[in-house]
Amino acid sequence: MPIDTTLSRGVGRGRDNGRAVSAEPTARSQRLGVAALAGFLWGYGGLMLGKVFFFLATLVLARVLVPEDFGLVAFALALLAYVNNVAIHGVGETLVYRADARDQRVASTAWWLAVGLSVALVGAVWLLAPLVARFEDPDAVWVLRVVSLYLVVASLTSTHAYLFRHDLQFRKLFLPEQVSGFVRGGSAVALALAGAGVWSLVGGQLAGAVVGAATLAWISRWRPSLTVAGDQVGPMLRVGSAFTAVALIGEAAKNLDFVIVGIRLGAEELGYYVLAFRLPELAVLALFEAAWGVLFPFYSRVRNERSEGDADLAGRLGEAYVRTLRVGGLLAFPLALGIAALAQPLVTTLYGDRWEPSVWPLALVSAWAALHAVVGMPGTVFKALGRPGLLTRCIVVYLVLLLPSLWFAAGYGIVEVAAAHLDRDL
Repeated sequence: MPIDTTLSRGVGRGRDNGRAVSAEPTARSQRLGVAALAGFLWGYGGLMLGKVFFFLATLVLARVLVPEDFGLVAFALALLAYVNNVAIHGVGETLVYRADARDQRVASTAWWLAVGLSVALVGAVWLLAPLVARFEDPDAVWVLRVVSLYLVVASLTSTHAYLFRHDLQFRKLFLPEQVSGFVRGGSAVALALAGAGVWSLVGGQLAGAVVGAATLAWISRWRPSLTVAGDQVGPMLRVGSAFTAVALIGEAAKNLDFVIVGIRLGAEELGYYVLAFRLPELAVLALFEAAWGVLFPFYSRVRNERSEGDADLAGRLGEAYVRTLRVGGLLAFPLALGIAALAQPLVTTLYGDRWEPSVWPLALVSAWAALHAVVGMPGTVFKALGRPGLLTRCIVVYLVLLLPSLWFAAGYGIVEVAAAHLDRDL
């Protein structure tokens, strides 16, 4: 989605609403706008190509594996997404928010916190796996345990990635994302064709994580030091906890249906439900995921660089946000409704006749994806302005309405779950 680069019109000195506008804030805002646009293009390109690689792999996997295999791994990944937000996301978002993220003491402290939290939480997952892997399949517990290892691998270079996001250097993330997506999909297909079953999906996840992390470490020049700044730990955890709370509640809004379907309907029905998300993720959600990733550091940089003589920049930022929101709606709804209209031929042609139960969920999920993509955009502004608590309260209200609806709908089937998800956003 195009990012408006005309936060301040004109050059040199001019008049805007009767006030003088200096050249320096204008030039600075234009540079940020151009950097944000370039970041979006690189971020979206990287995210899209990675998802295309894995989607092509999914077309093969859908012909080889059974729905239960997809359901088991999807349930594990849905649970681990919450762990990831606690261990990595909060600390990483703090770096994006802070103006001094490139200070070695600050960045190294963030790295040690992310790695330490990841190791501790993955250890907890191993201990508690028998309690949460509620499937009859004997592999369920070990699938959850082994997949959780990717969190430790990801934490080793998560700080590197967040520093690039802070600097709006999304171009540097392009290659690691492509390599990771290609290895993940290729490894999963190779293992599936060799008869590995559900472990082909597990192996693909781990292989992609390892190769992607190694590539990112190779590209980044930053390395953590061996010391942890004690005066940074408390502030970083306090700020990070606010971002973590937002992320956890947001994750619940996004993945709660996976968890509920897995618990109430089992792995096979969850497999059908998960595959219904693949096309909307690729065509709609990937576009906005890239936009959210760029807009948060962009707005944060504008906030950090605003000066007393540049008070009008906030107003122009608001104008740019409204324009971006309009463009987003114009892109999301035609894409989503087109997929919904073609759900039947898309499922049977791409995945095969045995995936017919995914048709109606795909149609409903596509419509939900458009609403979710647009509704989620204000969150970037709340976080950039240092008000994640406001976003948290909004999502809590949303979850209070969503949870009973999903639980009740799951008693009937995955079509009803998808309809309940869509109904709450409407």
